[in-house]
Amino acid sequence: MFFTKKDRIEYNILKHMYSNQEAVGSWILHEELIKEDIDISVSSVGRILKRFESEGLVRLVGSKGRVITEKGKLRLQLHEKAIKGNKVIKATNAKNKDQILDLLFVRRGIEKEAAGLAAQNASEEHLQRIRENLSLHENISSFGQEQIEISLKFHHLVSQASGNRMIKAIVDLILEYGEELEKGMQQDIYTDVAAHKRIYQEISQGSSKKAEKEMVSHINDLIQVIKEY
Repeated sequence: MFFTKKDRIEYNILKHMYSNQEAVGSWILHEELIKEDIDISVSSVGRILKRFESEGLVRLVGSKGRVITEKGKLRLQLHEKAIKGNKVIKATNAKNKDQILDLLFVRRGIEKEAAGLAAQNASEEHLQRIRENLSLHENISSFGQEQIEISLKFHHLVSQASGNRMIKAIVDLILEYGEELEKGMQQDIYTDVAAHKRIYQEISQGSSKKAEKEMVSHINDLIQVIKEY
């Protein structure tokens, strides 16, 4: 079970590149994804490979295509661990699941505002703290409480960067309650650092509306995961 179609595509591309051991291009990977019943275009595969390259997950080998890097292998390992049992929050009962959904609905509204204001008000110090958090999150090699704390810290930092004390206080309270719920789960959270990076990108560029859109999209993904679990 994957969080999203995006996760499934990423896993299958990295898995094939690791198994193949040779440089491959968009066409071959597209064919492999089709075999896995993943509906995607060749051009979309190409864009994903370019993103992977910018993230250091793959590298270009002349005109032959791309090969997976050590960082890409680490990302693949994280996906494999997720598939084996740490894929998503697993509520100990239906009540916990409903509580998490209620929490996410509240977070969607307040954190949208936080992201928009952060794009307007974030100082260089705020941005630096968020970059440091992203670096920690991106390089973490195991699942567990540490990952949860790093992920939630990102949202705390965005609320701080908003410059609105009331929003910060509300977000701090909501996330504190959310963390207590997550400690009671039987499984860990597989967080999406790529979504956090997209939110940061818009905040750092001062794009309020786009930052709001990315935050809402991120939390909507989390809501969908819990609903489908």
